[in-house]
Order: sequence, then structure tokens, then C-alpha cells
Amino acid sequence: MCSFLGALIVNVAAAFSASHGDIGNVLSYAAAVLVLAGVVCWVYIGQNQSFLDSSKVSQGGSFDDERVEGYKKLIRVLPYSAFTIIWNCAYDQTDANFQSITQQRDLRLDRSDPNSSQIPGAMLGVFDPIVIVICIPILVSIIYPMYTKWAGKSPSQFGKAAIGLAVAIVGIFWAGIFEVIRRNAGALQDTNGDPILDGGSSQPMNNISWGAAVPNYVFIGLAECLINVTSYDLVYSSLPMSLKSMAQAVILFMSSMGSILTSVFTIMFSKSLPSDNLNEDHLENMFFTMGAVSTINFVCFVIVMRKMNMGMSSSPVLDDTMGNEVPDLLDEKLSVSSRQSVATTK
Repeated sequence: MCSFLGALIVNVAAAFSASHGDIGNVLSYAAAVLVLAGVVCWVYIGQNQSFLDSSKVSQGGSFDDERVEGYKKLIRVLPYSAFTIIWNCAYDQTDANFQSITQQRDLRLDRSDPNSSQIPGAMLGVFDPIVIVICIPILVSIIYPMYTKWAGKSPSQFGKAAIGLAVAIVGIFWAGIFEVIRRNAGALQDTNGDPILDGGSSQPMNNISWGAAVPNYVFIGLAECLINVTSYDLVYSSLPMSLKSMAQAVILFMSSMGSILTSVFTIMFSKSLPSDNLNEDHLENMFFTMGAVSTINFVCFVIVMRKMNMGMSSSPVLDDTMGNEVPDLLDEKLSVSSRQSVATTK
């Protein structure tokens, strides 16, 4: 946690030092190193929580055994949280670079009229929540039941998160590929041969429809359904009631770490972005690098989660009144009497 807090402080300092030569850049790189150190520490510590056992009253410590067990479960969630940092970095693209890319596509309502009214590039950000609203019911009502019928068990938290990370990787690589396609489409010109400019950024628009930018948001929105929702599921099914809010805060704190990495990627590829006109830049280099880092993160996620057996069982059912975990009837193959016992408890 100290590394992450240090990264946050250093990144704030970098923001205020942006106008002082390379100082801001150096501080941003230092923040990235601290984030990486924090990830390594959390993954290492989270795999073995036995160091807390000495704090138990039963072993001569000062804290109640049940309380210590709760904190061990909290620490066990840390590796999962750490692996979501690069995902949050990818998610940040929807509010930043995706918008810049969209503003240099053909935003005209009437593509035959050079002076036609234009759709604001930022408006395409609405597709992210639209995808979420559409996909969650489809996943819950159709996809997950189909998987359960086919596999004989409901999808695991690990499986959902892994697929979500994979979808995000595909989305980031696709964003890079499509940026190349957009740039090669050529700038739009009016009847006088002058470029047709975006009304918001005053940059030339290229001959490719704004609708072609929608898949960028679809990939990220679908990944969000699988990763973020699973994070909530994992927290509320793995930890005692007293620590659920703290674990949720930890997961949300990782989004700020993702923002730090976003700024570092931007600085790292500043030479590929010499101007505000993306037709003169190579923004795809940043997307491809981010995709490569995400792939490495995905491989490490799979290895560590399997080693920890984290989220491997089917998603548990929660008691609506108490928030306590109720065994999955399908996975646990409860007897009739056990089922009646669970029903009575509820």
C-alpha cells in the first residue's frame, strides 16, 4: 500500500511540475515504478497470509481469531485487485484517446454536404453505458445459463474476469489497428480542396464514418461487465460483512493507479504524438504497447489465480437479507435434506 500511496503523491507532484522541463516526466516514470512495485508486493503477500496468524489470541497475539481470519481473506483479494490496474488503464481510453480518434472521423450527419451539422465526438462515450445496460441482462439471462447447461456448473468468478481481461486486450489491439485504418483513409475535402474540420477540435476529419468508432466502446463496455461486476461478486462472497466496504475501496483505488499508468503511457509515446493532428501522429504505437502489457498481465493473472485457487468455484449465491454466502446448490450437490436446511436458514 505504501508503494501505491507513494505513486499517487509522486504523480500529483508530476502534474504540478509539468511546466518545469523534464521534471514532470521523470516523476511520472517514478510513479509508474512505484505502481509496479506495489503490484509485485501485493501479488507476493496475497498468496500467503499466514504471517497474520501470530496476531491471533489463540497463538499469543492481541486480536480475536475471527477478526484475523477476516483480514487474511482481505489480503487474499489483493492480488486480484492488483491485476485490474492495467484494465483500468485501458478503460481510461474511453474518456481520452478514443474521443480524440473519433473527432477525426467523419462526424457529419449528411456525408454529402461539406457544411452539414456534426455529431460531437464526445457523444460516442454514451455507447459505453448503453453496452453495459444491454450486455448485463444478456449475460445473466442467456449466456451464463447456457454455459451452466453446457458445463454442468455456473461460470466461475475467475472465468468471467479472465474473459473480461481477454476482451479488453482485443479491444486495445483493435483500437490500434483501426487507428491505422483511420489515418490511411485520407482527410475529407470540400469542393475547394480544403480539409473539412471537426467543429470541436478544429482538426481535419478523415473519410471514415463516426460509426466505425463504436466497436472501441463495445469492447471496453463488454469487458467492464465481466471484470467490474465480477470484482463486486468476488468481494461480497469472499469477505466478512465488516470488511466488504474496505475491500471495495481497495478495488476502486486501483482505478486511480490505472490513471497513473495512463499518464505514463502518454508521456512515453509523446514523440509519436508531436501534434494535435492525429494524421501526423502514430497513436497506434501506444495502443499496441498497452495491449502487449495487458497480455503479460493476463498471463500472470491466470497463473497466480490458479495457484491461489482464487475464484475457481462457481459464483456463490448470497443471502439477500444478511449478505452471507450460501453454497451453490449445483456445485456442492447438496442432498434434499441439506437443501431444506439452507432454505430454513434463509
